[in-house]
Amino acid sequence: KKWNCDSYLGPDAQHLRVVLQEVPSALEELDLYQDHLKKIENLSYLGTLGVAALLVGFFVGRFSTTGKIFFTGGLGMVAAVGVYGFFLITRNENHMVSAVQKYNQARPEDPIELQLGTKIHF
Repeated sequence: KKWNCDSYLGPDAQHLRVVLQEVPSALEELDLYQDHLKKIENLSYLGTLGVAALLVGFFVGRFSTTGKIFFTGGLGMVAAVGVYGFFLITRNENHMVSAVQKYNQARPEDPIELQLGTKIHF
C-alpha cells in the first residue's frame, strides 16, 4: 500500500505520524526530524543574510574597511551555515531512517519502506 507521507500544508512526513503512532520510539524520531527541519529553515535565512552581506561588501564597499568587513563576515557566515547545514541535514535524514527502522522492529509483520520522489506544485 502506498501512502503520501508529506503534507503540503503541514510539516514534512506529517502523514507518517498516523502510521508511527503505535510505536512511541519511532514517533520520537519523527518529532526530532520535524524539529530539525525548523532549524534547517532558520539556517537558510542566515545563509541569505550572509550572501547579502557578502554582496554588499563586494559591490558597495570593496575598497573601504567597512566593505571588507561585510565581505569577510558574509563569506564566513555562508561557509559556516553551509557546513553546519550539511551536517544537520545528514543527521536529520538519519532520524527519519531510524523512525522507520524502529517501527519495523516493533511491527515486523507490517513493515514500511520509504520511497522518495520529487514534484513541483504550483
